[in-house]
Amino acid sequence: MTDPGGDAAPPVEVDANLLLPLIARRKEARAARDGWVEIIDKLENEITSLLGRSDVATIGGQPVVRFPFVAPRETIDAKALRAKYPEIADEFTKLGKPYRRLTITEPTT
Repeated sequence: MTDPGGDAAPPVEVDANLLLPLIARRKEARAARDGWVEIIDKLENEITSLLGRSDVATIGGQPVVRFPFVAPRETIDAKALRAKYPEIADEFTKLGKPYRRLTITEPTT
């Protein structure tokens, strides 16, 4: 999708000495984040295993961890609705606001 306002500027040439270090730091940060996500998942698994079947863990009687069941989310099968009742699906379909997505392709050197 292009700029919904039609104001997209043509490509801009950027100094490689400014942009490439930013791209490299972003790549490193994303890799570090992925590592932290794995660590967080393991820690959360250990914490929840300490709760067993309980919803709450306490220390000195004070709740410090809650792990309740959450009601399931109700959704509509949009694909099935559109197939069976296309007019109704069209009537109640909303489009979100357009947004920009950052995509980085590392240059080949």
